[in-house]
Amino acid sequence: MTSSRDDHAAQTRLVWTFFSVVAIGQTGYILAATVASLAGGELASTRWSGLPSAFGTAGIALGAMLFTWVAGRFGRTVSFTAGYVTAALGAGIAGYAITQRSFPSLLIGVVILGLGQSSSNLARYAAADLRAGGRRATTIGLLVWAGTIGAVLGPRGLAPAGEAAVALGFEDLVGPYLGGATLFAVGAVIFAILLRPDPSKLAVPDDTVHTEASATSRTRSQLLNTSQTRLALVSMALGQGIMVIVMTQTPLHLRRIGEGLGTIGNVMTAHTLGMFAIAPLTGWLVKSLGTRKMIGIGAVVLVGACGLSFIGADPSRTGLLLPGLLLLGVGWNFTFVAGSTHLMTDLAFQERLSIQGIGDTLTWVAGGTASVVSGFVVSGTSYSSLSLIGAALSLIPLVALVLWRHRVLVTA
Repeated sequence: MTSSRDDHAAQTRLVWTFFSVVAIGQTGYILAATVASLAGGELASTRWSGLPSAFGTAGIALGAMLFTWVAGRFGRTVSFTAGYVTAALGAGIAGYAITQRSFPSLLIGVVILGLGQSSSNLARYAAADLRAGGRRATTIGLLVWAGTIGAVLGPRGLAPAGEAAVALGFEDLVGPYLGGATLFAVGAVIFAILLRPDPSKLAVPDDTVHTEASATSRTRSQLLNTSQTRLALVSMALGQGIMVIVMTQTPLHLRRIGEGLGTIGNVMTAHTLGMFAIAPLTGWLVKSLGTRKMIGIGAVVLVGACGLSFIGADPSRTGLLLPGLLLLGVGWNFTFVAGSTHLMTDLAFQERLSIQGIGDTLTWVAGGTASVVSGFVVSGTSYSSLSLIGAALSLIPLVALVLWRHRVLVTA
């Protein structure tokens, strides 16, 4: 039998294994996803250029449920290794599709890539399960921060990957997909070797869970009927949807009013930093203030971000879009980290495993839906109207918090 000191050392090693491999996987995914619309435009038309991204998002949503089920059935080592092998296969198929000028094959490839990429997102739960309740928020923040590495290295790898593909006799767009496939394959090997013992065996029970709840896990439907689960799901899904609905149309709006790629790049860089760079700080804030307060703060930040985007829609006030998109990323980060932590609070391990896939599936479905809807809204109205819709949606988590507090006061 291993000592508690040995278990703690193994848990720490596993957490950093997750962090390292997620950084590798996120780099590979962003490398491939960045050229998805370009590949779609080349193989189909401009009208259908957004379809590969939408198919990739659908794959992520489906993969969250699939690989959560695999983890429950076969363990997390198998689940994460299989996820990265799947992503590598998908990226390879997408690259091959470009060489064959086959748009349907490209769509198949990006769906499979998305399926595997869901493992990178689920890693935050697996790592957090290796820490006691008070440290789960900071661990989730750490894993979300790993996305910063991918956000920086992924775009920077586009040119070298393209040049390598050309040197091998392919066209340049094949390179990012081959690079993504290579990075996911490396990640799969690391998971297979270092993700031992299986993280499920070292998951830390929540001390606040009652013995009866731990002995008999509630069903998925019972968990979905709790106010705690609903608040977490609303926070994560709406945070993702609001972020995507405004973010997706911002570059197009800036382009439409005559801004250059330099301005667009600066605004989107600020947004990306807001999403990922502060994640460790967010984890500490969630631990200090609590999940519900941080969900509320995140919703308020999203309201302010959408307000700045509304004002910045005026061509004479475009400068407000940079802080607006920065805050949009921060608000998403707050609701995502706090919601993810809230979803794990006071649940037995099997209950957490049962509900995590649903949380990520709903989150990515919300993001994919928002991406499609945003284009219709802007074409039918304006970017300003889109920002107002985002602000209105941001109020829903606040309403949910008020209703929860009222219920607590009434039943107290």
